[in-house]
Amino acid sequence: MRLNRTNRHPSSPPYLTYHPLATALTTQYPCLCSAGALTPGASQLGVSLYLWEATCVAGKFFYGTSKTALINTEDAVIVTQEATATIAGLTPGVKYFVQFRPDAADPSEGARSGIYHGRPTA
Repeated sequence: MRLNRTNRHPSSPPYLTYHPLATALTTQYPCLCSAGALTPGASQLGVSLYLWEATCVAGKFFYGTSKTALINTEDAVIVTQEATATIAGLTPGVKYFVQFRPDAADPSEGARSGIYHGRPTA
């Protein structure tokens, strides 16, 4: 099978491409995120992220020990376009990766932040 320049089979629908903008194009409204910060604490990480769009009102922080396996979630508290959470019960010294994703009912569904990382302290 030969793939074209966007890494998809010619008969595949456009939303199945592996193009970096594919996620942004499937959302109703953009949810741009910036200034992400992880604050290490005793067996926990404090997470904060600025949301550029006021339309993003509900979401979760997905986290795990691998960028490709963010299998745990923590609800985000969103106040004045800032999403925050405290992820507790983590193993000290282990590197954790965190990403924000709006909830399914949110107008920005499908958008995702960058992936941030940090290590909780003992």
